[in-house]
Formats: sequence, C-alpha cells, structure tokens
Amino acid sequence: MCRLLESLKITASGIKNLDFHNQRFNHARSALFGLKKKADLSHFIQLPPLKNSEIIKCRVIYQEEIIKIEYISYKRKDINTLKVVYDDDVNYEYKFEDRTHLTDLCHRKGECDDILIIKRGMVTDFSYGNIIFYDGKQWVTPATPLLAGTMRASLIRSNRIIEKNITIRDLDQYKSFKLINALFGFDAPEQPVGNIIR
Repeated sequence: MCRLLESLKITASGIKNLDFHNQRFNHARSALFGLKKKADLSHFIQLPPLKNSEIIKCRVIYQEEIIKIEYISYKRKDINTLKVVYDDDVNYEYKFEDRTHLTDLCHRKGECDDILIIKRGMVTDFSYGNIIFYDGKQWVTPATPLLAGTMRASLIRSNRIIEKNITIRDLDQYKSFKLINALFGFDAPEQPVGNIIR
C-alpha cells in the first residue's frame, strides 16, 4: 500500500483547518487500513516558533501509523496560466504521496504554469489543489474534484463558495478563477478565465 500525505499550513497563530485535516486523515486510515480509532494530528505536530508573516508547510507522511513529519519553509509559487489536459482514468481520491500520474499529466502543460484536469468532460482540479471560479456574483467550485481538499471544505462550510457541476464547455460562463489548497485559500491571486488555455 502506498504511503499517504497530509500537507498542513502552520503560521504564528497555529495550524490552519486542523479539523478538516483530521477528518481526512482519519477517513483514509479507516477506509484503507480498517482503523476505527481516531487520532488528532495536533498531538504529533510540534509547532515551531514563527514570525508573524512566516508560513511553514508541514508534511505528515503515514500509513496505519505516522511515518514521519517534515517542516518546510513555504513560499507560494506563481501560477498564472493553466493548460487543459484530458484524462478519463486519473484517480486521486486519497492523498497519496506517490503522484506519478499527476506528474506525468504535468508534462503536457507546454508553456503554461500548470494544468487543469478534465475527467469525462468535467472540470476537476489543477495539479496540486482545487480551483474556484467567479461568475460575477458568486464563487463556485467543481462538484467533481479529484481530491476534496481541506481548504475547499472550509470555504464550502463558511458559505464563501458553492459546489456546481462544471463542464469544459461551461468555462466561458466564468470571469476569473483562483487556485486553492491547504496553503492558500481565498487570498490566492485572481486570474482571468482567458488564462486557461484549451
């Protein structure tokens, strides 16, 4: 069985979206290994002393038990353009450490910064997170993500975004998009939908 991964954002105020990470961590351990006893990641993560603006990416690698925890200083990578790629067989329901299939898809990005994966006609995710779109009134996220991210779950619960089925043909209905994952949410840069290259 492949190893799994949780990537958490740590700032001076603590671990972000911890409840959602715990939920996904425990769901994966239950579904894949049959473990029913729940664990709290905060009992294993040692919070480093941080300056106000500093961000640490905490990588928890696990199977039945936690294998190791890494702490990495984080700086957001600029992603301005996405190349549409099609793959009807891609599967990333659980956050496995092995991302070979997604990495292979990224080789098709051409001159773009990243990819937007279309599965069976439906918009899913970019290579390492979810996407949200603005239609001029509200922010919408595809109801068909490859991986239901923790930031996505947090924004849905707080009613900042809603889920909707979005096909490749629907993209022209939207004005802009943002790319979100555990490390960046609604504060992510907003890009015009024209930056998605089909």
